[in-house]
Amino acid sequence: MARSLVPSTAPVLLTLLLAAGPVAAQSTLDARLADIFSGLDSAVPVQVVTPSFFVEDAYVMSVGNRSVGLEQDGTSVDIPFPDIRGVSVRDTHWLQGSLWGVGVGALVGGVGGLLWASFRCTDLIDCQTEERNGMVQGAVLLGSVGAIGGFVIGRNSFYWRPVFP
Repeated sequence: MARSLVPSTAPVLLTLLLAAGPVAAQSTLDARLADIFSGLDSAVPVQVVTPSFFVEDAYVMSVGNRSVGLEQDGTSVDIPFPDIRGVSVRDTHWLQGSLWGVGVGALVGGVGGLLWASFRCTDLIDCQTEERNGMVQGAVLLGSVGAIGGFVIGRNSFYWRPVFP
């Protein structure tokens, strides 16, 4: 008789487990989205993608248990968490621009400083020291100028950085 109880309760337990799985997953997803939106600064523009539309350059106004309130151009939009497929925040390329500026500036400055010092050199014995010093000075000078220029250019270059999924 114990054998007959096991097969009859197995489908019931399986049904309960399968039904509870999506509910638990959705509540975990809602909690994750609530944490993401709560952690965002209200001055950072966000992009939210849903199956029917997407909102770009919106600002987070309120975060509830089941939805997020966004404002875009003075219009408020409440988006339920289950509808959200993707969230991105606007970010800049300031570090990438600075590193490119340092690299290119140091390369051009080093070669230019080497050439400039070799043209100014009058003594053939001391030319190596003067050329080396000119290369270092040119690389430092144009590397720092390139870093500043790359920072300014990268700071004004925007992209959407995904934060969800």
